[in-house]
Amino acid sequence: MLGNNVRQMGKVFDLGGKKISDLSVKEFYNLCHEVFVHGVICIKNQNLDVYSDYVSSLYRLGDAQLMRGLFGKECFEQGLDQIFRVGNINQDGTIKKGFKFAEYWHQDGDMWGHPQNYIVNWLLANKLPQIGGETAFFDCVGAINYLDQGLKEKLQKAIFNLKIPEIPDFKNINVKDYGLPELITHKIIYNHLITNQPHLYLGYESNKIEFEDGSEMNVNTLLSVLEQYRNLFYVHKYEDGDLILWDNVSTLHKSLGGYFDEPRLLFRGQSYMSSYHIELIKKIISI
Repeated sequence: MLGNNVRQMGKVFDLGGKKISDLSVKEFYNLCHEVFVHGVICIKNQNLDVYSDYVSSLYRLGDAQLMRGLFGKECFEQGLDQIFRVGNINQDGTIKKGFKFAEYWHQDGDMWGHPQNYIVNWLLANKLPQIGGETAFFDCVGAINYLDQGLKEKLQKAIFNLKIPEIPDFKNINVKDYGLPELITHKIIYNHLITNQPHLYLGYESNKIEFEDGSEMNVNTLLSVLEQYRNLFYVHKYEDGDLILWDNVSTLHKSLGGYFDEPRLLFRGQSYMSSYHIELIKKIISI
């Protein structure tokens, strides 16, 4: 039943003392290509300066500012609207008691159409709790291998319609203020623009999959069918200096929480890939 598309998520890379910002163009894009091959990768010992090394690296792969304004300034690192503070530590160092964020399966960027939703997420470990705080991933490429043929055929013609205010972390956002559509429609199965592998695209766990015959299935129902296949899941437990990158269109992710009021802070960046960056990666890896 398994095919060649079941991926080794979480592959670890050690740059031998180099920072990702020090890589040549070819080295950088070859490394970024591994993100799409594996879904998520971890680069060790990346103690980056967020104001220089980190931000400059984000821009090598795409626009890094499209989330500007969707969250308050207190959610970003001071003076940087490219770096989102993920965790329970306020800018003044105090702890947000009982904090929870993004503890549900989702794909960032689903409020944009295809291929504007090609986003690579970056998370740089800064302050780690003694317990909990992991990030989980689901392989939307490998999942295709476990679908029975009848369901796969139905999903080929299925869609979901997303209303942005229904996403838990965006429920208070007026989409018109940010030039976002009231409703966005996505197919459930796409071929990846870089790897050409078919993959599920599910948005977030409460979306309803709409089939051509008018029937529906909740994304959570589909995930419950697939949860028995443990090699579709990867959980990253952070260590100091970890930088993880993942492909938003071919993976789902969620925070596993569980750190209660232990201090936790990760610096998130996002690279919104244009067709130029997509074609650049394809060109460089072919050289």
